[in-house]
Amino acid sequence: MNILIVDDEKAIQLLLKDFISEMEGAYNVILASNGKEALDIFIKEKIEIIIADVKMPVMDGLELLKKVKEIDDFVEVIVISGVSELSMDIEALKNNAIDFLLKPIYLEGLEVAVVRAEKQIEFKSKLKEKIKYLEELVDKKTRELIESEKIAAIGRLEQGLFHNISTPISSINVLSQCVLSCLKSKLKEMPGQKTFLEELIGQVANINRACVSTTKIIKNFMLKSRNEQQLDMEKNSLAELLKTEMQFLDANISFKHNVEKVIKIDETVPDVNIIYSDFSQTFYNLVNNALDAMENVDKKVLTVELAHDDNNIYIKVGDTGVGISEDIKDKIFDPFFTTKSKKDIDKNELVGTGLGLSECYKMMKPYNARIDIRNNKDKGVTVSIVLPKKGNAA
Repeated sequence: MNILIVDDEKAIQLLLKDFISEMEGAYNVILASNGKEALDIFIKEKIEIIIADVKMPVMDGLELLKKVKEIDDFVEVIVISGVSELSMDIEALKNNAIDFLLKPIYLEGLEVAVVRAEKQIEFKSKLKEKIKYLEELVDKKTRELIESEKIAAIGRLEQGLFHNISTPISSINVLSQCVLSCLKSKLKEMPGQKTFLEELIGQVANINRACVSTTKIIKNFMLKSRNEQQLDMEKNSLAELLKTEMQFLDANISFKHNVEKVIKIDETVPDVNIIYSDFSQTFYNLVNNALDAMENVDKKVLTVELAHDDNNIYIKVGDTGVGISEDIKDKIFDPFFTTKSKKDIDKNELVGTGLGLSECYKMMKPYNARIDIRNNKDKGVTVSIVLPKKGNAA
């Protein structure tokens, strides 16, 4: 484990280095004389723990704390100072320092702080692995749905996915609440450890928030699954439908983090009598076509808009992809026509069947809706579903 000691006094650097090197554990100690030098080292090297003096030239310890936490919140910082000031303590705590030690440094206290920081890093690492596992699980299931291109797959996966995600999330949530309750009771018993305990309480609270976030994903999946089973015309809100579908797509990590989304939803659009899956699958196909079109462009921007006027409701999906050449515009609604090929697509990606827009056309036909496609002025394409209010508004 790499520990970075930052102090403008060489004697203190060497004292702390010698002490930490003799501690039980595999520690590699690196030295820096000011915050700027330390930040440069932090950017280049993998640093797990930083011990930083507050008063230093060029960049002080509190500024260093703030900057390294912005880069990597997993790093633990122990702040040391020759004076005790309430404002300084608050600033260090606000920026998630794990401990605040006063000079002259009590070496046994430093050892406790280093061990505590190491345990906190281990705790965060395990939590990160669990969250990564859950995200990968959701992403894996989402890919299965995309590859199958069958709405029924959502229903088949519902029970297994709900159980597999809900069980560990429930366990983490219950355990974290128990830990939180225990830590709060310890605050009164151990006033000397207030800073550490409050920091730990904050971290456990983060676990609770992660549980709530994942639970929302599960509930959204369950809502979509139930709606997809609807086979009769029912009153539905297109605004809620689009928001649900976008949340569902966010379970795909690549879509969530690599695509900029511009969402413009007019909440005054009237409800419509539709079969939910006709519109959810059509929207899903249009979004996937947009993502495919942006596969090889640097700036990926997906625009989703819901609007209306006196006569029609408009669902628009725009992209910043390669656009559509005039010579294929008349063919894009033909069954099995596709611009995709196996050689152009990674083996883990969906190979085009040419059924996407053709199926959209079929699903929109009973509603007398039309699908308009136009190239944007800058780049990319906007596909619009124009749904007449007459005969469809609830």
